[in-house]
Amino acid sequence: MDTPPPAGRRPVSLRGHGRLLAAALLLLALGPPARAHAPHDTAELLVFSPDFDTDGIALASCQLSEKPLLARTLDGGKSWQLYAPPMVLDAISQLAFSPDFTNDQTIFASTEEGGMWRSTDGGGSWEPIDVGLTDPACFDVAVSPDYANDRTLITATGSGVFRSDDGGDTWVSTTLFGLKLKSCAFGLGPDDRVVAFAADTTMHRSIDGGLTWSNITTWPFPVSSIALSADFTTDATLTVCFGRFGQGIQLSTDLGNAWAPMVTGLTDSFINRVRFASDGTLFAVGQTEALFRASSAGTAWTLFAGEGYEVLSDLTFNHYRDVAVSPTYATDGEVWVAGFEGIFVSEDQGQTVRQLDLYSQRALRGLVVSPQFAADRTLFTASYGGGILRYGPATGIGPAPGAVGPTLRPAGPGPGSSAGGPIAPLGPPGGGPGALSAGWTSRSQGIFSPYSAGLWISPSYATDRTLFYTYNGLWISQDAGLSWTPKDSPPGVVIVRTVGITPDWPGDQTLFIGTSLGDGTWRSTEGGDNWQELGGLPADHTTRWVLPTPTWGADGTAYLATKRKGIWKTTDRGDTWTEVSTGLPEDINLRVMAMSPDFTFDQTLFIGTRQGGLFRSTDAAASWVEVGGGLPESDVLSVEHLACSPDFAVDGTLWIATLSHGVWRSVDGGDTWAASSTSLATTSTRLVEPSPDFAQDSTVFCATQDGALLSTDGGVSWESLPGYTRLDDKKSFVAHDGFWLEETTAGVMAQTITRSDEAGAETFLTFNGTGAAWHAVKRPDGGIAEVFLDDQLVAGVDLYAPTSGESEVAWSVGELPQGPHRVVVRVTGSANAASSGAIVASDGFAYRYLHGPALD
Repeated sequence: MDTPPPAGRRPVSLRGHGRLLAAALLLLALGPPARAHAPHDTAELLVFSPDFDTDGIALASCQLSEKPLLARTLDGGKSWQLYAPPMVLDAISQLAFSPDFTNDQTIFASTEEGGMWRSTDGGGSWEPIDVGLTDPACFDVAVSPDYANDRTLITATGSGVFRSDDGGDTWVSTTLFGLKLKSCAFGLGPDDRVVAFAADTTMHRSIDGGLTWSNITTWPFPVSSIALSADFTTDATLTVCFGRFGQGIQLSTDLGNAWAPMVTGLTDSFINRVRFASDGTLFAVGQTEALFRASSAGTAWTLFAGEGYEVLSDLTFNHYRDVAVSPTYATDGEVWVAGFEGIFVSEDQGQTVRQLDLYSQRALRGLVVSPQFAADRTLFTASYGGGILRYGPATGIGPAPGAVGPTLRPAGPGPGSSAGGPIAPLGPPGGGPGALSAGWTSRSQGIFSPYSAGLWISPSYATDRTLFYTYNGLWISQDAGLSWTPKDSPPGVVIVRTVGITPDWPGDQTLFIGTSLGDGTWRSTEGGDNWQELGGLPADHTTRWVLPTPTWGADGTAYLATKRKGIWKTTDRGDTWTEVSTGLPEDINLRVMAMSPDFTFDQTLFIGTRQGGLFRSTDAAASWVEVGGGLPESDVLSVEHLACSPDFAVDGTLWIATLSHGVWRSVDGGDTWAASSTSLATTSTRLVEPSPDFAQDSTVFCATQDGALLSTDGGVSWESLPGYTRLDDKKSFVAHDGFWLEETTAGVMAQTITRSDEAGAETFLTFNGTGAAWHAVKRPDGGIAEVFLDDQLVAGVDLYAPTSGESEVAWSVGELPQGPHRVVVRVTGSANAASSGAIVASDGFAYRYLHGPALD
């Protein structure tokens, strides 16, 4: 077996992925057409720490379901932390590390609407730095190569270049003022003077560190990016590219005095970014093709389209956005590409790539609490790639029953080493029946995609056990998530964004679904089996929220919030609609709507927006007024979710979850607000849900980009729920070595398993946590697999069954010490006498982890 990877940042080996992919493509050729990776984890910017090889730090500016976020990895891309400092709302245009990052941990960010920002803790927290910066439209930032001594940086703005010589504390305009500039760069010139460049349609150069400037070139189109050679001091080489304006790449080898096209082999002239490697190699990404490589300045480009690039989307407009090259490229050959589908990494100079999971399965998109929480202690979450999980009593990871194999001993050299005595169980996690900390179980079997747009629960869950799940379509479970039934989407509908459930469900079988991409709002009176598009609403609208009232059964009243086209009301069960937006600003970006539990009497509704304020109506939406005393300024506040206390009529309590400011609480009906907890001050939160028995237990739950949080004092303080994530067999965290085939089947996560009968073939997971489980399928041709934990053989698992079953936990372990661990499942090529084959059918892994509510 392979030796385990070092404790550093390098991901586990992905050998064998080529054969897995080739086999998968063969199967797909015989079945339905392959879809591009979904969802599209769009990454706009990508930068490496100067010490990336040792610290594994990289930052990416990205978009998740229309939400701007910052992603940070501390382990070379194996895992990511997603968060939303206020600057993300102003569109990050560039990120730049200090050349002295090892000592100062400083990073700068320019934004298109919010000026300059700085982090001095490696990207964990950010502060605005705008003293003297009179133009907030900052399109690029460059840091002096001698920053440790001169503390100099420049930013290209809509009014010219501004310069700071105190690390961004203060700024002054330079002689290059009055022009709109989009890009800038710094280098150390041949005479050891700091040379700066800035450009739009005109190219300017400074030889005194950005104090004074001269015009050296004029271009027919604006420059989108400037790149300087890593050996600029001796070769004076730089390039420019023009992004959406085409024109390829222009090269200068004399400090920008003369230019020549560098386009031989360049099959895409719309180049978004060029980067130099430390050895002089150049890389470029185009809007439709990636990755181009040139061995040195002025040589021909080669387009890589080999192993791994097949997974890239064929989107034909602005697909690839950025490329980052390892500072130690000459030895590690590492190159990353950022684009419409996230980040792709190559460790062989760009020849082959694999996709990183930029958005962790910890990022929750849905959280619902059982209406009978006091009795069943149950909630469900839906994550971005990890499917649906149930949290409740006695559901934690523990030893799987019936495992056979040897006692613990060092791993053997190959297959066939699983004969021996019984395994010594390692024990279940803590928490007895009824304990809130009991744990999680997966509820994703049969769902096509583990990616979620949302999760809803029936108001009659106690009796009907019904859940609703959306991604590309609508799925319904009537057994608390044990099985799911897909509902056909209305014609032309691509993404179902929200679900409106009437209080009379399941009796009236009425549902509303709201869509993205302007596909309208639809109603079903047959439990989701047939749909009617609702008329009288704005054309091409995106639905944010649908709320039937408690008196729906008597008067057919419901409310609907659209993205930028107002609030609408129906009093005839959705047949006709009337706009009720009086008091709301025009074109406001509505995000979420909430209704007082006592709405029949108090007629109170709330609306949360992105950068537009928080509004309340106390007259059934006849008028709206802005509320929110104590909240951050509305232009930096994005309200992701609103929730009222079940006893709102008595306690006046409600909460908001925000994109970049954590959770806030009001105890006076929304008039004034206070931050729920200082530890959540900059946390990106998605949902906040109180216990139905809040008056008795003071319990509130919060869904974040890094798992679920719990408060038992009404939201004053928070603690992390023990984390659990489910990894499908196709996720990039799950590696395969040897020959594996992809097979479509029912009753498993994302409807696929990977299978092999090749002796010695392995599937494995490296994780940081306290427990793990392997999910597999038993079948008539099932074989025997060996399981290794941290290089010790711990189990032999027989996957034979007379009939094929659904995915199940074939092996698990709990009570591991918190830290890095590795689980390897090896195909033995053998089986018991009843089996017709030796197939090991893997459905991925799960692991338990500990985490905090904020970046640490």
